[in-house]
Amino acid sequence: ENTGAAGSVLSACAYFWAGWLGLSLPASTAYISPFWPAMGIALAVLVRWGSGLAPALFAAALAINLWAGLPAWLCAAIAAGNIGGPLMAAIWLNRAKLNLRLEQRRDLLMLLGAGSLGATVLSAANGAAWLAIGGRISTLQLPSAALSWWAGDTLGLFVAGIPLLTLNLSGIRQAFGPGRRARSVLLLAGSGLSVLVALSMPASLAQPALALLMLPILLLVWLAMRAGVGPASAAVLAMAVVIVSATVAGAGPFVTTPPGGGALLSASYYLMKSPPE
Repeated sequence: ENTGAAGSVLSACAYFWAGWLGLSLPASTAYISPFWPAMGIALAVLVRWGSGLAPALFAAALAINLWAGLPAWLCAAIAAGNIGGPLMAAIWLNRAKLNLRLEQRRDLLMLLGAGSLGATVLSAANGAAWLAIGGRISTLQLPSAALSWWAGDTLGLFVAGIPLLTLNLSGIRQAFGPGRRARSVLLLAGSGLSVLVALSMPASLAQPALALLMLPILLLVWLAMRAGVGPASAAVLAMAVVIVSATVAGAGPFVTTPPGGGALLSASYYLMKSPPE
């Protein structure tokens, strides 16, 4: 189960970096991120390499909370939920013999249930409750804080967790094997180019840039149907990192898009402007 000291250090560093990225996003309230990829990393690490890496992940969760400026006791309480939720989900998924390729409906439903209805719910409820106990939010804010926390964790689970769970050498060979290589390269190149063009568009064209970001979704769905979930979800993760990094740096449509531009655009705006983890 345990991959040793190197695995512990790598897992802790990955979790801390993902947490830093999530907390660096634009937000109206501290400590609750609208996108928390650390949740996906924690679940993937614990499912693939076992519960022996939980202490390293807990140390990283504790460190990122300390970096955010919370008292040590509150950091420990929140970190316990941030890692305890995915740990419990990972133990159940491994006992239920989850197939990491997610090719069967059973496996996908198991992951969705254990992740978005298990790990993220426990983490969100624990985190929001301790923020209220610690006086960081009011009691009246508790339901909305828990919901925002759950949404950020769930988004992070899907974007970061699924590719880390499903990507393997077999999937890569399948995507770039004879007869599929050219199509896979074109779909990935088209997706990446669309993201780069959208991020480079001026602030006055924020809404067209958001519309352009729908193109990679369609291309990567096509890739998933033709080459499997692993390569497509890995591309989603890479593009999400690029988009979030650009947003943190003050570039891209999520920085400037005003509300009121239609349901999809408004939803995107409020997703990025909701309270951080």
